[in-house]
Amino acid sequence: MEKIDKGFRVIFAGLGGHGALVFGELLTEAVARRYNYASFVPNYAPSMRGGESESIVVASNEEIDSPASFEAEAVVATSPSAFRLAEKRVSPGGILIVDDSIICEKAERKDIKVFYIPARKIASEEGNPLISNFILMGAYLEATKTLPVEIVEETLESTSKGTSRERLLSANKRALHEGIRLIANYSQQPL
Repeated sequence: MEKIDKGFRVIFAGLGGHGALVFGELLTEAVARRYNYASFVPNYAPSMRGGESESIVVASNEEIDSPASFEAEAVVATSPSAFRLAEKRVSPGGILIVDDSIICEKAERKDIKVFYIPARKIASEEGNPLISNFILMGAYLEATKTLPVEIVEETLESTSKGTSRERLLSANKRALHEGIRLIANYSQQPL
């Protein structure tokens, strides 16, 4: 019997400047290539950088009743101030990805799988802290298997072409693959 892919929901919760909106926009564009319906709900504080910021992406092959949601199968957290709320927003059995170079706390829930990824630290060591959200996206793709990385790379290429982001294309792709590598090798690390 063939498994029917009904879709997924993901929340990226962080601070302005951590890439939540870019993560959401890019993932929504990629989702639209594979699913019948895609939704992107940005939510951010009025401050330009540093205020709470999140994006919710919903992918479905059926109509989406309400894209806004408190819970998701996966949550990516990059904000120490919102970490506990982000942990509560993961559906039971879901995945929480934490940028532990920013968040020092550990998850308390035992009914979710948690990955601690030092995305900001790795990006800074590479000389470009702005790619940390792409490391987290690669980690998300590998941990959830919701989309093949090739679809995200194609989307990244087409949305970057002719824009100022085009010069970052190769760095962003490397960052995606670094996130994938970190999750692929994660079983060797303690949870």
